[in-house]
Amino acid sequence: MSSAELAVVTVAAIVSAFIKAVTGTGFPMLVVPVMALFVDVADAIAVAAIPNVTVNASIFWSLRQARRESPTLPRFLVATTIGAVVGTALLSVLSETMLRIGLMAVIILFVANRLSAKRFDLPHDRAVRLAPLAGGMSGLVFGA
Repeated sequence: MSSAELAVVTVAAIVSAFIKAVTGTGFPMLVVPVMALFVDVADAIAVAAIPNVTVNASIFWSLRQARRESPTLPRFLVATTIGAVVGTALLSVLSETMLRIGLMAVIILFVANRLSAKRFDLPHDRAVRLAPLAGGMSGLVFGA
């Protein structure tokens, strides 16, 4: 990677980190596509995962007292962990083209959701039932 490419990736990482600090989300969604312009998608995901996991673990630790307020959290975390393992396994077997298509699909869904004025508010019983599915899908996307 040339120094100009490294500078572009560094700026993208700084901007992505700032957006994550403000919104709580978005770091991998922003930095991975930029990095994927210069390296393989799998490498971009692996490199972006390290700071993202570190920041998420820090946020999780700082908010650990609030866990009692969320009955869906344990099921969500277990499903997320399983999904991340499956996603990581898929990362090693999927072609670069499939990874790029998946990355594009996730980015399009993310942006469409953020631009949508409609916000979802699930009833408590439905949220409890859907927590493992949501966790599994988020883990799968994160892992892959």
